[in-house]
Amino acid sequence: MPEPNNVSYNAVVSGLAQHGLYKESLSFFKKMQSLYSGLFLDEFTIVIGLSSCAVFGEVELLQQLHAVVVVLRLEFDAVCNALIDAYGKCGYRRYPDLSYKAFLTYHTL
Repeated sequence: MPEPNNVSYNAVVSGLAQHGLYKESLSFFKKMQSLYSGLFLDEFTIVIGLSSCAVFGEVELLQQLHAVVVVLRLEFDAVCNALIDAYGKCGYRRYPDLSYKAFLTYHTL
């Protein structure tokens, strides 16, 4: 990508994940984060990353993304749902502390 931006970045990561190429999606996700400091993680990127983490049980990356969610205050419903889903698929039965916005999410469990 000559000049990557968040839209192109999210499109590639999402496209790979939607076609079942989760390993490639995670690899591209990690590569882009290390190569391009101008890209920032938004709620769309986080949800895609969390979904891929859940498939492979990538707990370390899952916890890193969770920290990013907290620091950047990206606690939107979709992000909270993706966090709970990813932790559950990785075998966690205690779910992360999330803001009050996730209150309804907990009730759906």
